[in-house]
Amino acid sequence: RGMFGDKPNPLKLYESALPQEFPQLVINNWNIVVGRTEPVRISLRYAKPMPAGLGGKIGKNALVKENTLKWQSAAIIESESRQFGRDFVEATELKEINNTNARDFLRTYCAGEYRGAYSATSLEEKNGWACMVSREYKKAVQMFEDIEMKEVINHQLASLVIDFVIYNAYAEAFTYVALWFAFQPSGEVQQGVLTYTVRLDLYSGAQVGRLLLEILTILASCFYLGQSFRNMYRDVRSFIGEPEPGTVDTVDGEKDRKLARGLQWLMKIFQAITMHLVLDPFNLLDIVSSVFTVVTMILWYMVVFDKLRQFNFPERPIWENQYIGAGGWRTDAEVIYEFYQAGQRMRWFIRICAINTVMIVLRLL
Repeated sequence: RGMFGDKPNPLKLYESALPQEFPQLVINNWNIVVGRTEPVRISLRYAKPMPAGLGGKIGKNALVKENTLKWQSAAIIESESRQFGRDFVEATELKEINNTNARDFLRTYCAGEYRGAYSATSLEEKNGWACMVSREYKKAVQMFEDIEMKEVINHQLASLVIDFVIYNAYAEAFTYVALWFAFQPSGEVQQGVLTYTVRLDLYSGAQVGRLLLEILTILASCFYLGQSFRNMYRDVRSFIGEPEPGTVDTVDGEKDRKLARGLQWLMKIFQAITMHLVLDPFNLLDIVSSVFTVVTMILWYMVVFDKLRQFNFPERPIWENQYIGAGGWRTDAEVIYEFYQAGQRMRWFIRICAINTVMIVLRLL
């Protein structure tokens, strides 16, 4: 209830703005919900109603009732409510949502427009109905009451995701959190929690030694990659040899001969490369491992020099020009999107790094 021991939790107020009081959301006393005016986002995706029956199309003048509509049974929702079956047809306009109360809710809290929501790959992508939750307690409570009263969760709802970012000063880390609910066509409701931990100070302090090791790793990877291609080039040159001479009587014959010789060379190059990689599997392992190492380093520097390095807590948690900051974000939704993307990049870096580690161990055997 906002208490820390027997005293009020000081994190409940935005301290740098005092004596002007701005409320701040706190989870389990220590975790600050990052945001200024609307720190939590609710993303809704609705299915477009389709005529029931085996491919039957309801006529223009036919009477259509709500119980004669359904969305496709093949539209399975997967991957933390981020991927949908290919047969899924989404409601992207208010008129495609049957429930009038749900339409009113979307007009009131979601700007009445289909826009960027959870799992968007860019700020311009439109992939859901995004509703921002106010940091003010009364407004937030009213919104959650309206979710129930206005039947936002109805037979058309395909997924509901609540995502936000929290900061823990003791861990010196941000965590992107997404609570997702997938309403499957079968009636099953699946739920889960997706989290990405993001650190913005990966190069803080004296890191000269690590930086030197990174440079040596890049140089060694480029050297081994060059050696692999050099050995491959030698094998190709020795395998191709000289083309067999032929007699040509006409201009068309000359063209055919050049075409045949070009195809012959391509086939020999393909055979030489295949033999180089298949006869000695370690050649293939060296090339793939070197490429993965370079890719790993590229992903690492994408993480290290991420745009979020410019993120900061302003003096006052309001979206005014003097408090915009170097990142250029102008809404809490944009900040949530950046942390989601940063978490995605970190996850891919960890995956590629793990695969490359296994390859390096095999090379050392």
